Amino acid sequence: MKNNKIIKSLIFSFIIIVFSFGCADDTTPTIYRDIPNGKAPVITAVEPADTCLAGVSRVTITGENFSSDISKLVVFFNSEKAKIFEASETRIVVQAPYVLGDSIAIKIGVQGSLLYNEPYYIEGKPPVVSVINFLEIEEPYGIALDNKNTLFFNMVLNSVSNGLKKFTAAEGVIDFSPKGGESNYLELRYFDNALYGTRIQKVRAIFKSVENTSPKALPVSNKKMKFTTLDFDKDKNIWAGGEGGEIYSFSQDFNTKVAFSFDGKIQSMRYFDKYLYFVGQKDSLYKIWRTEIFSADSIGPIKEYYNLTENLGDYTATSITFSKDGKLFIGTSAEGYDPNALVYLDENKNIVQWYPGLISGPVLNLTWDNTVNLYYVRQKVEDKSQSQLIMRINTGLEGAPQFGKD
Repeated sequence: MKNNKIIKSLIFSFIIIVFSFGCADDTTPTIYRDIPNGKAPVITAVEPADTCLAGVSRVTITGENFSSDISKLVVFFNSEKAKIFEASETRIVVQAPYVLGDSIAIKIGVQGSLLYNEPYYIEGKPPVVSVINFLEIEEPYGIALDNKNTLFFNMVLNSVSNGLKKFTAAEGVIDFSPKGGESNYLELRYFDNALYGTRIQKVRAIFKSVENTSPKALPVSNKKMKFTTLDFDKDKNIWAGGEGGEIYSFSQDFNTKVAFSFDGKIQSMRYFDKYLYFVGQKDSLYKIWRTEIFSADSIGPIKEYYNLTENLGDYTATSITFSKDGKLFIGTSAEGYDPNALVYLDENKNIVQWYPGLISGPVLNLTWDNTVNLYYVRQKVEDKSQSQLIMRINTGLEGAPQFGKD
């Protein structure tokens, strides 16, 4: 009786493997062409060995008794099939499917073998997570991180400013500076134990907040100016833009400011490799421009860098940032899990989707920590189908230097 059960189990396993491969035609008279004697596959190593990003990581499996014919292979992470990119008799490269857990079994089926391998276990982590569990009435804006990866943000509570907050895993969310009109920030940057920001209401000033003190304002004389964005260059000068026809540079102490003409609406700006990049709208077109920074009072000509209207369709750019290797990341107005929520420009200036279907938008306030994590504010949408959250993306890439926080 026991032997009969074993035989039935082997026959059942064989049937499952055969049906996993579908019904593709095979002109050869035998299913044992690649695997002599129908030997079971064996996994000897996996890279990465312990942890993968679900739905993202490329996983290389090394072992024995595989096949060079991808159509004769199936790889499971638990019960989910993995997409196979490459295969040989000793190596398989797959994309990890979206399976989460600390003990995911990798199993390989090979046409011609009755058995799967002994399972290899790996942890599957989410590539994108919400950082803080906010209440429905809480809305974070304007995030920044310091050189210890402390997270700062502006809290809006029931549509009223609730001040600047800071968050660490040890302390949770605590107050950074008192609430008030000036602390209702749209964008923030960290420098030397202080936060610099622009207001949600868009006024002709930028603001500096030190912990437990009231903000200090630095206004400009141009009454049409409404600041939305700012960044630091390598010499720690502050650059700021928005609406009003000018881009400004400020010294850290706010004692010096210089204006440069630009007739457009700027949404987001970043300094990278001696250039100031900024994205916005001019003459009804959305574009990215850049200018070389020589000093706080000297810049090169402002030139168009990329036409977003021509290449990004109906989406608008909401935030930009750079990775250390020079990828220009663009957060967009795409809502929900639209694959265009976060894109980047490759070396040929082609738009490439980043983690398509895994990142929810609209994406605001892109900023890096000191490792490989890219943070952003996921904006709420009008139909209330999603709330406003702070999200963290494990990109596997380091961010470009952010000179204000080093």
